[in-house]
Amino acid sequence: MEETNKQTLDAYESGVQQYIQHTPNSRGAVVEHWINVSLEGLHKEAKILEIGSAFGRDASYIESKGFHVDKTDATSSFVDILKEKDPSSRLLNIVTDEIDDTYDLVIANAVLLHMNDDETKLVINKVHRALIVGGTFAFTLKQGMGEDWQQNKGMSPRYFNYWQKEEIIKLLAENGFIDVNLWIDETESPIVTWIMIVATKN
Repeated sequence: MEETNKQTLDAYESGVQQYIQHTPNSRGAVVEHWINVSLEGLHKEAKILEIGSAFGRDASYIESKGFHVDKTDATSSFVDILKEKDPSSRLLNIVTDEIDDTYDLVIANAVLLHMNDDETKLVINKVHRALIVGGTFAFTLKQGMGEDWQQNKGMSPRYFNYWQKEEIIKLLAENGFIDVNLWIDETESPIVTWIMIVATKN
């Protein structure tokens, strides 16, 4: 595991309460629309894996639609919180661990943005292997150039990697994803532009 990833996970581990305190409980229209697009066509028994569930905000919205979500996080303190409502929640570091099941949908909100280019490629490849044919990978990134460390929400510095939409479309195509539904949204914040992605496995 790269040092950038380890330091970022350590920042979450030591700053879970600060993160919860400074993160809205409501998802907002942008995230809800992205989730709704990712759920289109899924039957209620579909197997859904969430990478980076944190305190369960997005999973609770998906489950309010009648689905069940396999909730995971690489931060043990978050997993402890998740287990209070769903004992099946588990620890999963998507960089170092394998996905040990097959899924109709894998969803990851604001997770891959903490990974460098090589880790991002690795994770996309892992998710592709774990999806059924025709399965969906939904994830979000921040648009921009380069990488940096941000210290906000009262937490220790966290690593961020930025992408252009053409780069991520190319990377997904190289790893067997087709019908990439990608759009840019900057309405959540005047200083942050989000890339919302819903891609289908070939």
